[in-house]
Amino acid sequence: MVKGGYQTVDVIRVDGDTPNLEEIRGKFIREHTHSEDEVRVFVEGQGLFWFHVQRHNDEVFALLCEQGDLISVPANTKHWFDLGDSPKVCAIRIFTNQASWVPHYTNSGIDQRYRW
Repeated sequence: MVKGGYQTVDVIRVDGDTPNLEEIRGKFIREHTHSEDEVRVFVEGQGLFWFHVQRHNDEVFALLCEQGDLISVPANTKHWFDLGDSPKVCAIRIFTNQASWVPHYTNSGIDQRYRW
């Protein structure tokens, strides 16, 4: 936390019984960036992080994150997160400044071509 300048954490838990699940899913599943790193530790469940790497011929790849995994998505990286058809995820989210952690949607539409 000190080395990365991270100052706050929270826990997000999403499953099939989560109120407003589709609204929550909609925030994650559209391609976006963040002005700071996106750091997550997966406590339970799983999900796919999709990455859109333009400098490599618009390549798109996915990374399955499961219980025990740690991921750090660098700031300004185009990505989206897919909960899948049977959502169940609990993750610790680590922030440098939680108040400024907002998605900046690209509206590219590329995320519509890739689903779990």
